[in-house]
Amino acid sequence: MVSLEMERCQKKIEHKDVTKTDQKIAELKQQFETCCQER
Repeated sequence: MVSLEMERCQKKIEHKDVTKTDQKIAELKQQFETCCQER
């Protein structure tokens, strides 16, 4: 997760599209929330 956030920041600095990185982050957050709710 941290590496994705770092990648996102780097792309923003370089003025590149961060859409795919944002999608990956959202997917990981969803997986984490689902996992936490099951416990």
